[in-house]
Amino acid sequence: MQKAVLVYCLLLVYLFVALAQNKPNGMPGRARRRIIYRRLRKIPLRNHSLNQQSQIRPPISSTPLMSIPFTNIDGDITGVFNSLTQLDVQESNYNILPGKEEKGRCFANGMIMFDKAVWSPKHCVTCLCSKGKVFCDETSCNPLTCHKSTKPEGECCPVCLESGTVY
Repeated sequence: MQKAVLVYCLLLVYLFVALAQNKPNGMPGRARRRIIYRRLRKIPLRNHSLNQQSQIRPPISSTPLMSIPFTNIDGDITGVFNSLTQLDVQESNYNILPGKEEKGRCFANGMIMFDKAVWSPKHCVTCLCSKGKVFCDETSCNPLTCHKSTKPEGECCPVCLESGTVY
């Protein structure tokens, strides 16, 4: 019986040490996660090429086990073992949407996009995430019937220019 009490005490001490290491500045877990997520969003993409938007890159493992908080949102420790058994240590070094990768999401430009998400990686190109695949299209322009045309700055298609006015 005394051995069991000793083991329980040692487990409690270990748990308190682990919790103390996870909260170095005394901030609540939710606020700390929000700050970490904001920092990750500000990291610029390095060696980024617009031609590689649909290239799939494997996630990089960068999360040590001791940096993962052991408490849930309510602040209790009842879900410690459940959260550890469901722990996925693979984590991307880019800005990602929170949650595990699920069927239908796309990995593009270093980010995980939800299914049916639409974005523009460069001027006049629109991409769509559909069922886990990225589809990109360039803006197509209607043919013009005028003799003089101009392409206004910031626009994708030329417009007719007749007698000094843009139509």
